[in-house]
Amino acid sequence: MRRSVLFALCLCALPLSLHADDASKRTKVEEMLTLSKVDSLSKQMLASVPDRVKQAASRQMLVQTASTDQQKKITQDYLDQMGTIAQKGASWDSVHPKLVDLYMQTFTEPELDGILAFYKTPAGQALVAKSPELSGKTIQILQGTVNSMEPDFKAATLAYETNMKNATPAGGAGKAPTLGPDTPANGNAPSLKPRQ
Repeated sequence: MRRSVLFALCLCALPLSLHADDASKRTKVEEMLTLSKVDSLSKQMLASVPDRVKQAASRQMLVQTASTDQQKKITQDYLDQMGTIAQKGASWDSVHPKLVDLYMQTFTEPELDGILAFYKTPAGQALVAKSPELSGKTIQILQGTVNSMEPDFKAATLAYETNMKNATPAGGAGKAPTLGPDTPANGNAPSLKPRQ
């Protein structure tokens, strides 16, 4: 009898201890998000989402140019609605719990302790302070690398098109599609289906 009572008490206490560990870990994640500036950077990114959505929608709307006052009002109402949807959907209140859960699933409590200790050092604070600039410059390097390959991509594509034309049997049966200079004069994009 005493064993079963003791066992029942242990089972009852288990969720309380797990909840306490969970709360401790959650507190550490919150501190990590603050020290690493993930929270402030995320808020800045989220704050720009509505404007970016409205700009993208506005560019899309250029295809359907509004000419009448009614069309202009419809377009403006649409853009405002897109901004409102983005503002509600990209709020810090909706994203924050998901970030906390992600970090809690990703890191153990001892790992969080080590990360927090690092972020509190001068080196950790230097990493946090310099990361945005470093990320921006990294993106520039990567973009420059991709851009520098563009002439080679174009040359390889042109050689491919030439080789495919040269390998096409006379009479055009099974003729390969063209991707560039041989676009039909009517301005339609070339079909990816072989010409008959």
